[in-house]
Amino acid sequence: MDKYPTEKITYDAKWVLIDSVQSKRIATFSSEMTKGENIGGFKLSLKGKTDFKEIAFEHISSKLIPKMPQKDDALLDIDFLNKKKGLVENGVYTLDQLYDGRIILSGDNKIHVYDGLELKTFYVNSGFGDVRDFFEGQNGKMWIATTEGCFYFKDDRLYQLTTIGNTGIWRCYEDAKGILWLTTFTEGVFYFDDENCHNLRNDVLFTECKSFAEDDDGNLFLSAPPGVFKFGKTDTLLYPFDNIPGQTEKLFNWNGNILLGRFAGGLYMLKEKGFQQLKIGKEHNSIYSFDTTKTGLWICSYGGGIVHLKQDLEYTNYNDKHGIISGNGHKICADNFGNLWIGDIAAGLSVFRESQLKLSVKYEKAGQLNYSVVKGDTTFIFQSSGSPRMIVQNKLFELQSPISYDNPKYHRKGHVINANNIWIETFTRGPLQFSNNELNFYKYTDIPQETNAHNPISDKYGRIWFFNFRNNFSYLYNDTVHSFSKTNEISAASVNSTVIDRQHETYFIFDNYYLWVEKNQLSKYKFNDSATNIIYAFESQDRGVWLVTSTKLYKVEQGNIIQEFPVNLGYDIDINNGIEYQQKLYFSTSKGILIGNLNAKHTALQFYDESYGQHFINSGAFFETSEGLMYSSNSTNYTLEENWNIETSKKGEISIISVAIDDREVADSSSLTLERDEAIRFKIRSINWGKEASNLFRLIDQSGSKEFTAFNSNQIEFENLAPGNYTLEVKTRNSAGDSEVRSVSFYVNPYWYESKSFYFLILVVFVVLGYLYYRRRIKRSQVINEQLEKAVTDKTEELRQEKLEVEQQLNEKELLLKEINHRVKNNMQMVNSLVELQKSKESSTENKESLTQISQRVKALAFAHQHLYLQSQYEQIKVDDYLNLLIGKLVSNLAIKTQIEIDDKLMLPIEKGQALGLVLNELISNSIKHAKVEKGLELKLTIVQNPSGIEVVYSDNGLGFDLEKSVKKSLGMTLIDSFITRQLNGRFELNTIGNYSIKINFEI
Repeated sequence: MDKYPTEKITYDAKWVLIDSVQSKRIATFSSEMTKGENIGGFKLSLKGKTDFKEIAFEHISSKLIPKMPQKDDALLDIDFLNKKKGLVENGVYTLDQLYDGRIILSGDNKIHVYDGLELKTFYVNSGFGDVRDFFEGQNGKMWIATTEGCFYFKDDRLYQLTTIGNTGIWRCYEDAKGILWLTTFTEGVFYFDDENCHNLRNDVLFTECKSFAEDDDGNLFLSAPPGVFKFGKTDTLLYPFDNIPGQTEKLFNWNGNILLGRFAGGLYMLKEKGFQQLKIGKEHNSIYSFDTTKTGLWICSYGGGIVHLKQDLEYTNYNDKHGIISGNGHKICADNFGNLWIGDIAAGLSVFRESQLKLSVKYEKAGQLNYSVVKGDTTFIFQSSGSPRMIVQNKLFELQSPISYDNPKYHRKGHVINANNIWIETFTRGPLQFSNNELNFYKYTDIPQETNAHNPISDKYGRIWFFNFRNNFSYLYNDTVHSFSKTNEISAASVNSTVIDRQHETYFIFDNYYLWVEKNQLSKYKFNDSATNIIYAFESQDRGVWLVTSTKLYKVEQGNIIQEFPVNLGYDIDINNGIEYQQKLYFSTSKGILIGNLNAKHTALQFYDESYGQHFINSGAFFETSEGLMYSSNSTNYTLEENWNIETSKKGEISIISVAIDDREVADSSSLTLERDEAIRFKIRSINWGKEASNLFRLIDQSGSKEFTAFNSNQIEFENLAPGNYTLEVKTRNSAGDSEVRSVSFYVNPYWYESKSFYFLILVVFVVLGYLYYRRRIKRSQVINEQLEKAVTDKTEELRQEKLEVEQQLNEKELLLKEINHRVKNNMQMVNSLVELQKSKESSTENKESLTQISQRVKALAFAHQHLYLQSQYEQIKVDDYLNLLIGKLVSNLAIKTQIEIDDKLMLPIEKGQALGLVLNELISNSIKHAKVEKGLELKLTIVQNPSGIEVVYSDNGLGFDLEKSVKKSLGMTLIDSFITRQLNGRFELNTIGNYSIKINFEI
């Protein structure tokens, strides 16, 4: 860095103070500054290599924080957190947002991290000091300036910059080049990159520095007790700005403008040759912190709450009456979820969800409004009670009468003909007229039920119309009251509202029709559909009136429908009021706000409620005033931005931060394996401050996807899981939608006796035992046969005895055959169980389908054998019993209709019966797998015996298929062909056009 030049340069600097509201010059003044020897030069020294060491935490504590409350009388959507509600500190000196969305707060020798649910406190035993500033750098490190030096915090670990020692730090700042700058209590300025640390100081001008800022041209601004110093691109000091009273606490770049916050000095902006003070309500409060959002600049004003400053320098003040916990804001931070966090050094923390509604200064004391009329520069407003009011040249006046009378109640609506002729509705004394600066009742009847007057309007013929609580019509003309006769067809009808359009046409609105006033009569228009009910009516900005129904939006003029749009309001929404303003329709309803854009070809009403981040304390109403469009709710009046646009809240973030198996934490979660008896725990971090926030998880196993389930804890645990592969997926959800899904996969080892090798060993043992048993029985049978042959040859005379011996041997064979049948049945069941077990272990869909087909074929053989065994008939098989059993097993637990017609006397040899069963097994399996049926699969089977042999007809209600492709490539069709032609010695005809069917013929 170059030495400061020693030549003396004198110049005049002029400053102009301008009233930002009235835009007029208040004062000008000049000052003389000298740049030269008395300022001296900067001393730049290499402090040393940049070096960090990790700081151990004494201990870490965590606790869950209850839901942030709101003040009962808060005017805006602001929550707060103090020590009584779970905050560790009494106040918050400074705060910021971590890279993952969590909020970090300061404390004495400790820092706190808040994720919306849990507050984690990191204690440092010594050497940490009191935190003065936070700043998140470009590499995700959270830099911390304390009274004991410079630290950074990342991934819940703390490191200290040892190169500068225990120097007290005020602020930390990272410029566009990635260089970190530190302002200190007594050592000037430090800056360092990844390798070297430098010290910049001037023993004459300053050793204490407070803050840094960088403009769009790359110039750095440094605040110090003498003033503000500017460094150019060549790193040379240009000149100090010492014309500002007080001490600079914070410099900030806002849209290319350098702002300066002063201790007990207010807010300044750099303008050409000097800083100009800006009006923000209380100009002498201390300014410590800034942050920006899409709506403008947010400023912490100590003693004055927070200030919202727009680009045109218009400002709005928010304080404790709006819901902020106190007025001593010290640090402000905008997070990624549309929230503003305000740290108060004495009272705690406030969280402000930005709203597009801005408090109206002009109507701040007007109370809640029900109706308004604009005439030129005068706005007439009507409230739920009390006298009507008008606003002229930004001043609020009550319309009062010098004559003593009972206070009129419920002046909810009025009709303004001109400033000297206003008709006002009442509930108790008849119509009320304001004329010649007086309020007077116009008592047009003495009948008690007629003394109330609703919705006064005037038509273009000079008549003043009213209707009473019985909804009967009356009008006043030339001081004479005219009422409709009781015999009139509309006298008993209920009028819902009255509307007058911009051409002074008067309309009376009923349920499914309306009337309009012509000179000497009332004309009627009735909707053809009797179910069309008019929910609400209001005037258009040009001509005619708007009619709102549950299905359509009509714009009518007398008996003509000018425009109509389809809408879908439903029947559970009450419309409080509606207004057309600048080619948009605004409706206040019981559940939020409806907005429609009339510039679109097809107007669609968009619904906005609290899920969009807006705060509608109670149902309100829209009004047009000389100030613009206004929304009145709960005695609070708001103005709307010209291009008002409500944005949805932002999606949340979720992550799996650690995995533990039993009590040991797993360092590498990319490949997780655990035993059957071990439990696995996942720690979840969720950042979600949106509306209707919830966390969800699902555990996917070998059977496929599962539904997401909500969970409230920050930990998910599983134990006693079956062996196999698993995937845990987590996400967080709010009104804006779902976050990205985070997942971890793991594998559960089986017990030793659940392994594949164990099952294979069991199979081998059974095969060997079966073989040995078979050999033994064969050898024994051979010995018996030899003995019988020798007995027959040698001892003919002992034929009777030999016959008895033969019968005994036959009995033994029968027993042996039953034993063999039993063993065969068990072996087939074992084979089928092994196939099913292998299928459950397979992850490939193709392999699973192949194993399923094998299992079904084994079952078909087992059913035939079982049928023979049960009926003690080994040569022939009863067809209807066997096939009904087989088909019932195939379609069990499936939504399949079957129609089976089989000759109950039909018997087949065992070979052909089994072959027929295998053919039907393949046909039904193909139907289940390939038939594309929307209303349910239906199967039909007919087997009859005729003189030529057996005829089998099978069909389903599925679509046909490509015969050539199926015959060439399907194993099932190959088996069907083989069984029919070879085993049954038959033939078949296949039909694939329309529904699938096959006819089989064979001889017995």
